[in-house]
Amino acid sequence: RFSSNLELRSQGHAFANQAREFVQTNLEAICLENVQAFILVGNVCLAESNPDSESLYFAIANRMAQLLQLSKEDPVDDEVSREVKRRVWWSLYLIDRWASAGLGLPRHFHNGGLVPRLPMDEVMFSQLNVTGGPHNAKDMNNWQPGIWSHMISLVEIFGHIQDLNHELVDQTHWDENSIESRVLSLAEQLAKFEYELPPAMVYTIENLDFHVGRGIGRTFVALHLGYHHYCTLLYYQYLDQRRPPTSNTRVFAQRCKHHATEYCELIRTSDQHGGAEALYNIVGHMTVVSSSVLLHTLLLGDDHELPMARHRLESNFEFLVKLREIWPSVDIMMKRLIDFQEACLRTAQSDTHRFDKWMVKFLLQHALALDEKDSPTMPSPSTLPIGPVEDERLLERSRVTESII
Repeated sequence: RFSSNLELRSQGHAFANQAREFVQTNLEAICLENVQAFILVGNVCLAESNPDSESLYFAIANRMAQLLQLSKEDPVDDEVSREVKRRVWWSLYLIDRWASAGLGLPRHFHNGGLVPRLPMDEVMFSQLNVTGGPHNAKDMNNWQPGIWSHMISLVEIFGHIQDLNHELVDQTHWDENSIESRVLSLAEQLAKFEYELPPAMVYTIENLDFHVGRGIGRTFVALHLGYHHYCTLLYYQYLDQRRPPTSNTRVFAQRCKHHATEYCELIRTSDQHGGAEALYNIVGHMTVVSSSVLLHTLLLGDDHELPMARHRLESNFEFLVKLREIWPSVDIMMKRLIDFQEACLRTAQSDTHRFDKWMVKFLLQHALALDEKDSPTMPSPSTLPIGPVEDERLLERSRVTESII
C-alpha cells in the first residue's frame, strides 16, 4: 500500500484475498500467531470498506486471545514472548474501543478483571535480549512505559466519552447540570493525562525530532492526534447552538474548536516531517471530524476567523486525498464529510451541528454510511429565529465550503 510502484500496489487486493483464505483454512489453530493474523486481516477488511468482515475477524482474535489466556503471564516464557503477548492483548483492547464504536456494536472488553502489564518502551522492546531466558532481570529492571502505554490510558477515557455521547442522544430530557458535571469530570481526566505525561512525551517539535530519531515518530504523533480527537469529541455537543447557555457553554465550544485546530496543525506538521507521517487508516475519520468543526467556523464563525479556517479545511482535504490513495475506505470517509456539509446547508443556521443520533453516528460510527439527516425531533430548546440577513450570510459562506469540498 505504501509502495510508489503502482504495479506492486495494484496487487494489494489479490494479496488480501489470499490472506483471508489462509486464515480461514487455519481457523481452528488456536495460537498466538493466528491471533496476530486475524488482527492483520481484520485491518485489511477495514481498509477495503468491509466492516462486517472486519468485525468478525476481530471477534475471532478476541476469543482466541481469551482461550490462550494472554492476560496471564506464563512463567516459562522469556521476556520477549511475554511482551509480545502483552502487546497483542492490549492491541485487541485498543481495537475494541474503536471497532465496536465504528459499527455501533457492544464492546468485548470491559473494565475490571485480570489485565497484563502495560507495554514497555518501544525501543527497549526492539532491543530485548532473549538469551537471558525466562527471567531476564536486566531487562526487567530497565522497564519503562512506552507510547502504547499512554495510548491505552487515553483510550480508556475515550470509552467514557463514547458512552456519554450515546447516553445524551438516547435521553428524552437533558439535565444540563448533570451533563456539565460529566463533561467537567472527563475534562479533568484528560487534563490529568496531559499533565502527567513524561517530559519526553509532551508534544513539541524537539520531542518529535527525538522520537523520529528513535524510529517511533509516527507512534508519537498518533498519541497526540488521538488526544486532540478525543477532546474534540468530548466538547462537540457544545457546537449545537440550540443548547441553553451556561457558564461553560461558550468555553466548551471554544475548546472543541481549539482541539480540532490543533489536530489539523499536527496533521500538517507530521505530513511535512519525514518519519512522522500519520498514514494509518483511521486517521481519515479523525480528520473528517476535525474538518466538520472547521465547517462550523466557516459557516457560523466571526469574519476574522474565516481565512484561517478555510486554509485549514483545504489542508485537511488535501491530506484526505493523499490518504485515499493508500486506503480505499478513506473515500467513504470523505463522502461522509460531503454528506455532513450538505446536511449543514439544508438546515437553518442554528441547526447545522444539532447533536442527535445522526450526529453521533457521524462522530463515532465511522464504518457506517450516513443516512439523510432528518428534521429536528429531539426535545431541546426552541430553534432560534433566523432572519433574512443571517440566511443570506449562511448562504454566502456555504458557497465557500462547497468550493473547498
